[in-house]
Amino acid sequence: MLDYKDQDKTFVEWFNNPYLLVKKVPNLEALTHFLKLAVDAKLLFYEWYDTIYVRLSPTMKQAFSNKLVGISLGPADADKIRTVVGDLPLL
Repeated sequence: MLDYKDQDKTFVEWFNNPYLLVKKVPNLEALTHFLKLAVDAKLLFYEWYDTIYVRLSPTMKQAFSNKLVGISLGPADADKIRTVVGDLPLL
């Protein structure tokens, strides 16, 4: 594992020359599966949380706050990230 200073340096290098691919997963179970793969591969990651609204009827909806909606992987070598995301489709 990188120490904090190395992570900052790696992030700055990545931020100066980034590339971004947004991949699509079908559901929360798949998202947590890929998160586990990232942890197992010892990739740096960030979890994204948001409020999800579910329409219960044409006039009612319910809010579920602080739900996992995505993860960011890296900065890391593209080949290492590819071992986690495989052939997931682009969003």
